[in-house]
Amino acid sequence: MAKISAPITNKKAFKISNFEYGTIRRQEGKVVVELSKQQVNIETIKQLDFLYKTSDSFLPLEDIKDVDGAIQLIFKDIDSMKMLIDIKQEEYPIKLSILLAILKDNILARHFVSIHPSTIFYHPMEHIQYSYFSDNDCLPYDNRTSNFEKYRALALFVITGFSYEKCLGQQQEVAKVGNDLVKNILSTKNLEELTLLIHDTYNYITHEYISAIKTNDYRSKKRTKYLLIGAIGAVIICSFATSVAIRRHANTEINAMQAKVEQTKNDLKVEKLLNTGDLQSVEKEMKHLDYSDKDISNMYFEQGDFQKSLAYNPNQLEKIIEKIYQNQAEFDEKHKDDKKAPDKKDQPIQQIYDLEIKGNTTNKKSLKDKLTIEQAIANHEIDTMKTQLSFIEDKNTALRMLTVFLVEDELQNAQAVVNKFPDKAFQNRYDLKSTQEELNEQKKAISKEKNKDKKANMQKNADTLSDRIEKLQKEIKKDTDEVKNDK
Repeated sequence: MAKISAPITNKKAFKISNFEYGTIRRQEGKVVVELSKQQVNIETIKQLDFLYKTSDSFLPLEDIKDVDGAIQLIFKDIDSMKMLIDIKQEEYPIKLSILLAILKDNILARHFVSIHPSTIFYHPMEHIQYSYFSDNDCLPYDNRTSNFEKYRALALFVITGFSYEKCLGQQQEVAKVGNDLVKNILSTKNLEELTLLIHDTYNYITHEYISAIKTNDYRSKKRTKYLLIGAIGAVIICSFATSVAIRRHANTEINAMQAKVEQTKNDLKVEKLLNTGDLQSVEKEMKHLDYSDKDISNMYFEQGDFQKSLAYNPNQLEKIIEKIYQNQAEFDEKHKDDKKAPDKKDQPIQQIYDLEIKGNTTNKKSLKDKLTIEQAIANHEIDTMKTQLSFIEDKNTALRMLTVFLVEDELQNAQAVVNKFPDKAFQNRYDLKSTQEELNEQKKAISKEKNKDKKANMQKNADTLSDRIEKLQKEIKKDTDEVKNDK
């Protein structure tokens, strides 16, 4: 029977993720799936008792809780299990082994299960367990997307590291940046083809992985960024081709693989040095192994040394600025409940002021000008921003400028930005701010109005404004999410 008790809060949660129907978090030995009551078609919580009758394919369900506005499904957490959303940290043989286990299991043929990476748990090499499922009409489930499409999106997520949502809904974009394996995954037409493809790839990559490790005697614990990523590009999967085609490509494959294995050796050398934390030695070794300046820049970027990343590739400036703002947003979220505000010097945004454009590049002046404006924006220097607006051509910079103008209630200057960049994303943000101010004025007027009829009409106007604000907020969030997915 379902038990009603106090809800588990996320005060001490150490891992929170979203999936298509709600949120999931790991906390204090529990895995908590939380759904909005608006999505749950029940009159009493007892109607969810069927969830207790699950197989070993699922995490053990311990409790169901009715919380104001939400239903919590509370599973027992198993310390040895990892969330699939974090599988990008694993080495390629583990990624492929877990993916193959999921495809072979084909749980969607037996249950209405979410296979969003946030809801699947695994233990290398083949053990998997699921959490959220809905085997009746009480709980939400997506019937519009076929099981195969879901599995193919999951495979793309495991291989590319792109979000599951992007792999499901923006596969053309994924294909643009994917390797040969990604293209082969996208060409599969059913689960059987996809499973065979991953099976053959797993055998191939595992063999090459073991060979590379044995040859070089490198057994570092962390090879997520470099390990065999190049080798995958050489995998010409012929699971659906004829034996004639296999023979025709054999020599090409062998020659290409020799080059890829050599690159793998180099990658393993770099990865071993990365584990020591000595980035200067990593840089020196990468130069010795003829890595490009862009590769070295990316290495420093991933390690958070933005100035050195910029020194090797000044064109990383926008990417670095976006990352700094992302770090600042995460910092603000982490410290939002602090009684004492964090020191300004500890905030990630301060890193923008330390950046410099050095070295020779054809667009050095434009990059220096962009950085000067970005530093003024980060510091909310309104006068400088006003004088520089006419020189801005970069929409990313302009959007950050618009945001600051709106925060500082500089609506006239904000309108000037919108006029220069007549973009829906810009207009929506401006409209949101102006509508919020209009609503605030309307509320003040309502509080002073004594005529009931006038007050009722004013309240209708206020409700209309509130609806418009909600719509704009949704449009802005959608636009922001799409931009994130594109990157």
